[in-house]
Parts: sequence; C-alpha cells; structure tokens
Amino acid sequence: MIRKAAIIPTGDEIVEGVVVDTNSPAIRDLILHTFPDCAIALCSPCSDIAEVIAAAIERQIEERCDCIVLIGGCGEGHCRCPGLGIDVTPRAIENVLKEYWTRDIYGSNGHRWARIMAGRAGNSLVVNVPGPYVEACAAAEALLAVLKQGDWECRSIAEACAEAVITQYPPGSISS
Repeated sequence: MIRKAAIIPTGDEIVEGVVVDTNSPAIRDLILHTFPDCAIALCSPCSDIAEVIAAAIERQIEERCDCIVLIGGCGEGHCRCPGLGIDVTPRAIENVLKEYWTRDIYGSNGHRWARIMAGRAGNSLVVNVPGPYVEACAAAEALLAVLKQGDWECRSIAEACAEAVITQYPPGSISS
C-alpha cells in the first residue's frame, strides 16, 4: 500500500514551459485510483542536472514517501531531438541509491529509448518512467499493478514497467 507518494517531473523543456507537464496529473490520478487514501506531492519540475534531480529525490526520501516516481530523462531523446534536454535521471538515481534494478529498452535502430530503474532508499521506493505521455502512463499503471499485488521487489517493478513501455510500440521496433 502507498500512503505517501511524490511525483517529480524532469526536463529543461518542462521547466522552461516548452512542454506542458501532463504526465504528473495523469500519474497522480492513476495513483489515487489505485490507492485512494494516498497523499501525493506534485513536485516542481527539475532541470536536466543530475545534482538537482538527486536533491529532489533526497528531499522526498526525507519526507518518508513510500513511492517516488520520476518522469522523463531516461532515454537518449536529446540525441534525436535537439530541443530536448540531456537525459540525466538515471545518473541522479544512481547517485542517490545504493541498490537498484535497471532495465534498458533499445529501439531496433540501436538507440536507447529508455532506462527504467527501480530502487530503494530506506522505506522509499524510487522508480522512473519515460517522458512521453503514453509510455509514462503505461509504466505507471504497471508499477501500480505490481504494488497492488504486494510485490515491492525492484526487479519485478522495473521489468513490469519496461514491458508496459514496450507494448506501446509495434512489434519489431524494440530490440531490448
């Protein structure tokens, strides 16, 4: 059960208002649908600076959140679209957490589309989801389904989230 959660969107494009954050409200609604009594903090967007994202994660750990969901910055989008920020969320998670599980998703073109991570710091579960809306919602739904079953294993969570993201694409477009 999640009693307290935090949602942290990342990306210079969100901070600067180039992209509207529709993911945070959508994920908040998914959490509340699954865990209606959950208190949720919608955090201010973080710039694409690993130390800034790490500090936001650490603040939510200090707040004793059961689940911290980071949105975006987990692929290599900046390599394909110059308007997107550099993807540093995985590095920020690695800087904060000692133990985590990682699942990379690659496109058939060899580019990493996403690095899904799930880890723990004390009683806080930290999970990242990709930035594109459909992928973010699919991963969040998978995360919540696993947690609702009572499975808090990081490997199960990362795998379920990655599989949910993969199903958003046509067969053959993923080579993870």
